[in-house]
Amino acid sequence: HNLHGWEYTTNFQNPLGPHPNLQTLQPNIREYARQGIGFLFAQGWGTDPASSSELLWLRSYLIDKALWNPEESGEAHLREFVSLYYGKAAPFICDYIDLMRRHVNQPGIILPCFNDQEWLTCDVVATAQELFQKAVAAADNDTIRARVEDAKVAVQYAALVCPPKVSVDDNVLRLVRPPSVTLDE
Repeated sequence: HNLHGWEYTTNFQNPLGPHPNLQTLQPNIREYARQGIGFLFAQGWGTDPASSSELLWLRSYLIDKALWNPEESGEAHLREFVSLYYGKAAPFICDYIDLMRRHVNQPGIILPCFNDQEWLTCDVVATAQELFQKAVAAADNDTIRARVEDAKVAVQYAALVCPPKVSVDDNVLRLVRPPSVTLDE
């Protein structure tokens, strides 16, 4: 086949932040295959830890599995990877992925490959932070804990950039943000 495709798989504007498109990777790759695309370049972010992106290894695994066999279940591969990679913290990582997926799948939310996370909300970020606190607590060894901490960076970044909650009390404008990392952290 002489047709080539190019798929963007991450947020190039803010690679550290959440980019809940994992459920679209396998169906997109399957559609390329069905359309006779003989070569697909799935462009993501590099593997340098200093410039990583959200759930990089999971995203890479899902892309590789879909390229190998586009008809297999992307969801099954996602659950398999998370279980093996995050051990006892896996249920909380899955809950985070599901939370972000539910949020971004609401009507009116668009998730392009260049976005500034304007679709995030304080409540979603606060819930994600709680899930990562549980995931860190569940990690039963240093390797798993380091993996969870690496994944948690997206939520820490989200806490810094998400739009604040705005309220007016007694003619006082209040902006409330989710807790963010401290200088010591």
